[in-house]
Amino acid sequence: MNENAVLHHLYMNTQDHITAPSSLGLSVREGKVVVSSRDVAEKFEKKHYNVLRDIGSLECSKSFTDLNFEFSEYTDSTGRKLPEVLMTRDGFTFLAMGFTGAKAAQFKEAYIAEFNRMEAELKNQDRGESLMKVLSDPHAVLKIVGALADERDKTKALEAKIEEDSHHVLFSKVSQASKDCISVNQLAKDINKMGYPMGEKRLFEWFRENGWLIKRSGSTHNLPTQKSVESKLFEINSTPKYQNGEERVYSTPKVTQKGKDFFLSVFEKMKRQEFGEELPLA
Repeated sequence: MNENAVLHHLYMNTQDHITAPSSLGLSVREGKVVVSSRDVAEKFEKKHYNVLRDIGSLECSKSFTDLNFEFSEYTDSTGRKLPEVLMTRDGFTFLAMGFTGAKAAQFKEAYIAEFNRMEAELKNQDRGESLMKVLSDPHAVLKIVGALADERDKTKALEAKIEEDSHHVLFSKVSQASKDCISVNQLAKDINKMGYPMGEKRLFEWFRENGWLIKRSGSTHNLPTQKSVESKLFEINSTPKYQNGEERVYSTPKVTQKGKDFFLSVFEKMKRQEFGEELPLA
């Protein structure tokens, strides 16, 4: 695909062209959506010369007239040049205020809706043309690409810092767990002993699903949530290990004695009531 084809492809994908024809006769002239007095006369079932007369008798200022009414000509089927007026939305609205009746009201609403549609599409087209001009300048394209890359790097750095900060906030006081703490595996075995079937993997999943351990992936996955730590149900066991000459800290959750008593009572209740009672959530 050559350069012109690439630019055309980008242009076509950044706008909605005004492709739908207007059943009410609206068109785009010199960057404005306008409607002819002839189409207004036809839709409102009026004589064209009466519509021209009504426009001529409007008591609006010269500046408003210059902005919203363009006096023009058209050629009829016999070759005669006859007058018509091209109106903007504001010009049409000013004129249509004098049209009364239920049918006239319906056409007023239809014209306003059509002006809205075409003006919105015209704005999209203008944005697309502006982008086309930018994309045709290699220096501008390189500048945009560079800015996007910088923004992406900043976003990644910020996300990494948020992740790191959240870890420090949650576990800034973490060290070796107390001696009376047990592993999740040991707690699963204790739950099994009281007659409730449980394995380590299943218990980890239950802790995550019920908000006691962090569910999201990353460096804090399977570590206690803030509430678990504050409730003193878990502690963190941090173990430094050396790998490839670098020190890395591996953290695992440990269940405190308070946590053990609490969770054993939870599963005892679940056993007695045959899972019919709502589980306590973090």
